[in-house]
Amino acid sequence: MARGIPAWFLGMWLPAARNATAGSSSGSSVSGHETATGKFKNRTSSNPPAERWLLARAVRATLQRFAETWAQLPRDAWRVWLSTLGLGWLLSACLMLGLVWVGRATIGDESDLLLRLVRASPLSFHAAIWVETPGNSIFLVPVMLVAATIAVWWNAPLHALSIMASFCMIDTLVLIGWLGWNRARPELIYEGIAAPGFNSFPSGHVAQTITVYGLLTYFWIVRTSQRGERYLALLLCVTLVVAVGLARLCLGAHWPSDLLAGAAIGSAWLATLIVALRRAERYQGRARVSAADTSRLSIGLRNASAGRGGRARRRPGP
Repeated sequence: MARGIPAWFLGMWLPAARNATAGSSSGSSVSGHETATGKFKNRTSSNPPAERWLLARAVRATLQRFAETWAQLPRDAWRVWLSTLGLGWLLSACLMLGLVWVGRATIGDESDLLLRLVRASPLSFHAAIWVETPGNSIFLVPVMLVAATIAVWWNAPLHALSIMASFCMIDTLVLIGWLGWNRARPELIYEGIAAPGFNSFPSGHVAQTITVYGLLTYFWIVRTSQRGERYLALLLCVTLVVAVGLARLCLGAHWPSDLLAGAAIGSAWLATLIVALRRAERYQGRARVSAADTSRLSIGLRNASAGRGGRARRRPGP
């Protein structure tokens, strides 16, 4: 299937368009209307309910495409990708535990620093509600699903899984921090009305923003050859991360050190995802080179065999 509009999408609408055209050409004929109605009933009754829903068909087609492209991956590629993610997660978890230990031992009261930052911020409380939205899970989940689906249809199953892991696995690392330090949320801004009820250290919004948008920015940078476009992608990502972190401060949802810890753990997990993908791509490149060499060798052997056969047929008899 090409990268354009999937065939299942066209197949849903083309039959309906043909039936509508046939119905309009029949005029007001009752028999024609009954015939068209009967065909429609037969068609809908013969298909299961899931077939009549575009979303269900899209999900099934995407999963089928993923299975097909995954089957074409070299085994060493996905194995090294998975092992790198596992090792990187363990190292990131150790980093999170280290940040918790250092934070509990050294971080004191940050009330004055938080108030100074909020007063110097250009964001109001109401504006901060909108600015922090790109780092909210309600916003990030659709972004993750759309980006992963596009990666599947671009024949990049490891990229799709990496996008999913950038959102899902960072939550486990943040949870380690929350369980390791039951740090209370600030109650300095409107008595903590915008602060959730669970622990504060580290900032999950900042960590998720760095991993999800940072990975998408990495894809953008490696796909373009324009240096200015790369700088633009990096600038947009950094601006988004800073804006989300500042908005969380203005809402009184985090202490300043929570944002730094979230940035550290998010950067560690982002680096893990990038290293895992680059290692897997090297194995994919080796597999393609090996397949190309095998193909050239087989073609050469066939040509050599055909040449010997031709000379044998041209050899004169005794």
